[in-house]
Amino acid sequence: ADMASKYAVDTSLFDALVDKASSGGDSESATPAAAEAPRALKQRLLQPDNADIAFLADRLLQRLAEGHGECMFETGYEEGGASMELNDEDVITVEATLTRVASDPRIDAFVQRLYDSGAASTASDGVTHARAIGDKPSKKSAAGARVANFLVRRRPQRVEDMLEVRVAVVGNVDAGKSTMLGVLTQGGLDDGRGRARLALFRHKHEADSGRTSSVGMEILGFDKQGAAIRLTDKHRKVGWDTVCRQSSKIVSFLDLAGHEKYLKTTVFGMAGGSPNFVMLMVAANAGLAGMAREHLGLALALGIPVFVVVTKIDMCPPQVLDTTLKQLTKLLRSSGCRKLPVAVADARAAALAAARFGGQRVCPVFQVSNVTGEGVGLLQMFLNLLPLRACAATVPASPREPASPEAPESSEPLRFEINEIFAVPYVGTVVSGVVASGHVRVGDMVWLGPDSSGHFASTQVRGIHRKRAE
Repeated sequence: ADMASKYAVDTSLFDALVDKASSGGDSESATPAAAEAPRALKQRLLQPDNADIAFLADRLLQRLAEGHGECMFETGYEEGGASMELNDEDVITVEATLTRVASDPRIDAFVQRLYDSGAASTASDGVTHARAIGDKPSKKSAAGARVANFLVRRRPQRVEDMLEVRVAVVGNVDAGKSTMLGVLTQGGLDDGRGRARLALFRHKHEADSGRTSSVGMEILGFDKQGAAIRLTDKHRKVGWDTVCRQSSKIVSFLDLAGHEKYLKTTVFGMAGGSPNFVMLMVAANAGLAGMAREHLGLALALGIPVFVVVTKIDMCPPQVLDTTLKQLTKLLRSSGCRKLPVAVADARAAALAAARFGGQRVCPVFQVSNVTGEGVGLLQMFLNLLPLRACAATVPASPREPASPEAPESSEPLRFEINEIFAVPYVGTVVSGVVASGHVRVGDMVWLGPDSSGHFASTQVRGIHRKRAE
């Protein structure tokens, strides 16, 4: 059955958001403050002169600063909602103009076309999608207007400049959390028996039982074309340092336990791992059972945005899937959650959901199968577009290197939250964690503690690695 036809979540609320996003209210459609009549945005994009290039460059700089190094640029409507009436050649010209603007030394970014409503888009899962949500066109789309979305992201010059978002993966036991991460980070599909998750387990008893009991970590990198960086072949995995050096953005996953007896470990991962987002996994054939509700409540209590991934749709009867989706919709819309569930069924829906995910009550919902690959491409695209809710502290590797080429030094003191401690032979004590505030450099003197008696000890930072890369 078609993905949209079997999805029971009402998407009319998100359709209103789509119309609002296309109404010309974004900053791209805003007119400059000038006394004379300004040139239309279509003219600036299709027939740009030097003044237009400067105008667009200033707008991109502003948007990139707001998005901490990335932004989405939507074209198709002028101010007031008038259609630009773009054709195939116009879309190509718009992309070329944005690429020219992004090549400005002040910007140094790349441009990727995410969605073009004028042509059917085929996601990496092989499913062709031609409309926004649930095959129900919005009012403006029905009128024949053509909309194109572009991603603009700065090129990282160093590992410290790389964009990163942290995603905690939670859900009930046997919901497919580790299997989902195995498919995303390794590239191959699952065999239906959990083969994709074996590389993620940290302990032998986890591989034997198939259940996570610790806080696992995996990363997924995205290059300048939005393609995932993970495996070079079927037998050798790319190291974290290689992934970081080849990526423009990194998604760090915290694979948390789903069994109730490991709830303390899951709470530690949610609180100590400082995730920006929570990916709630729900098995289509089981619904919101067991610890799924507890994990959702924990995310809401911590104020972390949540998106839902419904797994195992390949083995679930349609009537059972409908029951699960109705149960999920009822819970998300309840007074305790107050979320707006959104069915993500195509590329534009994924782009709009990612752009408005952090600041609104929107809760994107995906349907995926780790065996057939259905929906995996849309989820991967959504992960690539997740916004940076908080600007992570920059960690330069050199004591004389500035913290950022543009940002001033932070006045906040360093606070590094330690999650794990390692004793490395011939190196010494190595701590792993998250920089919650401030900056740190090699050679800095820091206070470490408190110990069991509440005291702090002075020590020196001898080396810094980010995702195992210097």
